[in-house]
Amino acid sequence: MGSSLLTKPDLVKEILTSLVRNVTLPITCKIRLLPTIAETVTLAQLIEGTGVAAVAVHGRFVTERPREPVHYDYIKAVADSVRIPVIANGASLDIAVYDDIAAVKQKTGCASVMLARAAQWNPSIFSFGKTTANPLDNAREYIKLALQYGQDLGNIKFNLQHLLHFAPDKILKGKLSSAANSQELWCGVVYVCLFSFHLIFIIVNFLAFLCIIKRTLDAGFNHCILLWTAIYLSFGSLAPSSCSMELL
Repeated sequence: MGSSLLTKPDLVKEILTSLVRNVTLPITCKIRLLPTIAETVTLAQLIEGTGVAAVAVHGRFVTERPREPVHYDYIKAVADSVRIPVIANGASLDIAVYDDIAAVKQKTGCASVMLARAAQWNPSIFSFGKTTANPLDNAREYIKLALQYGQDLGNIKFNLQHLLHFAPDKILKGKLSSAANSQELWCGVVYVCLFSFHLIFIIVNFLAFLCIIKRTLDAGFNHCILLWTAIYLSFGSLAPSSCSMELL
């Protein structure tokens, strides 16, 4: 529910009671925290009394943003005070692999955990025993599926930016975030696919660059154009944003 309803318990009760009475599907509710644990627990108990199937608790106050730590003590207090299942939410900063989900459940006493950003950063997080923390592996797998099923380019850009949240290469992130059209986006996609070989490309091109410089100097400075061509081929070719592809 909208956070403005946190301070309107009577309206919360009316809305949820009406939904439970008139809808055949299970009704759930998600809340943020009130200023004190006691107030938050009281609201959760009121919500339980409406007959909802479960309540999710985002462990932050209304004014707090995702980068701020989650208040596990509030979530645990709610889980200890109601009989319906409580779902912990807001712990993405503390969840990198599958086992971290169980750790949050144990810490809060909740029946389940709701993830958003953690799953966007690492979709394999739900695969027991198969979680990978390598963002590039996930990005490459996503690209294959996106191309196979004709994913919209705008969605590809959005999802890749999340998948590469922990990627160490700032150039890589920049190419995707700054892409203004399909050509630039596909250049970034190509960069992602080839990134594991990037150091090899640098080494090979650099060695070739040194050989060409030596030959150019041996031949005299009349061949300066050749030298600048070598510089461009050695370093410019490493930047996919300089490619010229006409796609879509």
